[in-house]
Amino acid sequence: MGCGDWNVLDWPHWLRWGICRPLLLAGNAEVWPAALGIGLDATSGAEAELKTDGFYRWVRNPQYVADMGILVGWAILSASPAVWIIAMGGVVGFALTPFAE
Repeated sequence: MGCGDWNVLDWPHWLRWGICRPLLLAGNAEVWPAALGIGLDATSGAEAELKTDGFYRWVRNPQYVADMGILVGWAILSASPAVWIIAMGGVVGFALTPFAE
């Protein structure tokens, strides 16, 4: 998504890459160790022991925070209104998910 109307908002290249690169890199650097650290079963919703080390020391759902950063990074990079709508829906979804768990 975002390739069909790539940079339709006409944001400068330096701005898009300057903001999105750290968000995408940091998001991926956080999401994979956090998910692997808690285990695949617990990441999928199975009961598990409360994790309080690593990324879990600062936030209860580091995967969701990381995924939000990745979504916003992609939206900034694509500079596409359609991607912004989808990304904001994803951010809201990730923000509300812990309340359903």
